[in-house]
Amino acid sequence: NCNHFSSEMAYRLTGSRPPAWINRAAKLGTMFPCVVPQGWVEPPSAEDEEMVRDRETLLPRQ
Repeated sequence: NCNHFSSEMAYRLTGSRPPAWINRAAKLGTMFPCVVPQGWVEPPSAEDEEMVRDRETLLPRQ
């Protein structure tokens, strides 16, 4: 997940791991959903126009 990626990237860039409170903050966010906006928690159900436009722009047509 993104925490594992971020931790590894921080380690490779700085030589040290991020502080443990970063993962604890993410866990607290899931424990108190009333504090975190729903849009931050739920992934989009389908591609939106921006995703389609990005894919069409970035990927060559075959």
